[in-house]
Amino acid sequence: MPDLGTTVEEFKIMAWLVGEGDFVELGDALAEIETDKAVTQLESPAKGVVLRLAVEAGDTVFTGDTLAYIGAPGEVLALEETPAPREAAAAPV
Repeated sequence: MPDLGTTVEEFKIMAWLVGEGDFVELGDALAEIETDKAVTQLESPAKGVVLRLAVEAGDTVFTGDTLAYIGAPGEVLALEETPAPREAAAAPV
């Protein structure tokens, strides 16, 4: 998840607008994301094929998390390259 230049570090993936195998251009909308203030679209940081969606719609993610892998057509992504999503931090006591 890129740093969107806000103080918000936690986001929810509302819906994916692309699927695995789809070709995307730089700047294409990949997903709708929700912060505590707004719903917006997440743009593709690269041109290529969506190799894998690392999180599902409805998941909560944090700045710096991997959401999707974009690569060259025909590229294969090894399973061990997919990190597990982080859990939400516990509320302070």
